[in-house]
Amino acid sequence: MISVLREIIVNGTERRIDALGRIVLPANIRNKLGLKTNSKVFICLNDDAILITSAEKHCALCGHNIDVGKELRLCADCIEKVKNSH
Repeated sequence: MISVLREIIVNGTERRIDALGRIVLPANIRNKLGLKTNSKVFICLNDDAILITSAEKHCALCGHNIDVGKELRLCADCIEKVKNSH
C-alpha cells in the first residue's frame, strides 16, 4: 500500500477547479489513457477519491470496467439481465 501511495505522490499533479467545476487533465495522463478531444470519461467516487477512466471500457448500464465491443457496450451480466427481462 505504501508503494502505491508513493507512486501516486510521485506521478500526481495538483490542479485547481474552476468556477464551473472543471479541471484540466494533464496531457501525459490523457495520452496514457488514449483520451482525445471529445472522448467520454467515466467518473465515480471511490471512498474519498475521484476515479476517472475511459468510458469506452465501461458497461453502459452498470458501469463495471470490462472489455466491450465498439457497437454494444454491455457487460455479460447486463446482457443476461436484458435477455431475461423479456
